This record gives sequence, structure tokens and C-alpha cells, in this order.
Amino acid sequence: MYSTPPTPTSSPPFPALMTEGRVSRPVAPPSTPLLNGSIVRCLNTSMLSEETRRSLLSFCTGETDALAFEAWVNTHDEVEGQIGHGMYLELISADYRGRDVAAVRDLCARLLDQHHPGNLRRYRIRSIVRGMIEDPLAVVPGLQGLVRLWHEGCDDVPIEFVGFDSEMDGVPTPEHYHRWEQAFLAELLVRKAPYVKSIQQVCEELLHDLKQRFPDDV
Repeated sequence: MYSTPPTPTSSPPFPALMTEGRVSRPVAPPSTPLLNGSIVRCLNTSMLSEETRRSLLSFCTGETDALAFEAWVNTHDEVEGQIGHGMYLELISADYRGRDVAAVRDLCARLLDQHHPGNLRRYRIRSIVRGMIEDPLAVVPGLQGLVRLWHEGCDDVPIEFVGFDSEMDGVPTPEHYHRWEQAFLAELLVRKAPYVKSIQQVCEELLHDLKQRFPDDV
């Protein structure tokens, strides 16, 4: 009499294969990556050249006037391949002598934010901060500009600059110096000079921090 073989309690995930008297099991196929390397590289590639980015940045911040920007756009048709035909058509067909300038600046700001998020905002910060470092008279208007950016939600401006602005609140900007009694103004500026130097030091630290965190910014 033969005994009944035991019934297996569970089935193996893959059927056993007999190969030359040995039992082997097929290996599950490797999972397919969601994106292959070439696609990832394409997605990570900046679509705006450095020259294009610098031109858009300087126009958005007013460093380049409208007519100069128009001349640049009309002599650089390679920009079309970077921003697309529709956007390029808007740039070359705009009226740069009046009614379309503000809209074109908004368009350029959107292009920058689309391809290089935050670069325009940080460019504004760096421009202000460099001016404050180079010229002590630029510290008060510079603080006002940084605080405006902070109130607009720019978290790249440290909150300590809001405190600096409060401390310097009684100091006029240079265009208002003529309204002040000169002896009193001179005394005020001398009294605030050490504080201005400490603000300039913090500005240098901010520039270094931005460079370390955003090395691809222009």
C-alpha cells in the first residue's frame, strides 16, 4: 500500500523548472524605470541659454531699456527655439515704444520663472545687496527694497533685514538729504555708520549663501 503524498500548503510564485536534474526557478524580470537616462537628462537641461537669461533678467529689472531689448530680440532668432514660437512671436511683435512694455516684462518674468524658478527674484536681491556693499549711501534704499521683496513673500530675504530697516527708519534716503539741517544730518550719519558697516557685512554673507545654494543662477 502506498501512502498519499502530502498536499503542498501553498503554490510557489513561479513554477519550478527542471534543468539537468536540478530545480531552478525563473528570475522575475527587472522593473522598468519610469524614465530612462536620456529623458531625465532632457528634463534637467535648462532651456534658456545664459545670454538669453541675462537679457531677460536685465530687461525685467529695468537695467536694459525697452528699445535696447527689442533690438536684442530682433537680432537673436535662436531665442525662438528656447522659448517656443508663440512666445517668440509675442516678443518680436510687441510695441516697445509704449503700450506693450509692461506686458512684455511680465511675459519675460513668466519665462524666467518657468525655466529657472526663483532666478529673477534672487537676481533682484543680489543687485540690491551688491549696491549696498559698494556704497554706504545705498544701504537705506536697499533695505527698503529688500523689505518690499520680503513682504511679497520672497523667503530668500532673511527676516533680519526687516529689523535693520526698522533700526534705520529715521535715516533719510540720499535724495532727501537737502531737506534736512546739514549739521544734524551729518551727526546722524556718523552715529549710524558702525551699524551700516554691520549691515554691509550681513549683505556679504547673504551673497555668499545665495551663491552656495544656487550655483546655476546668473
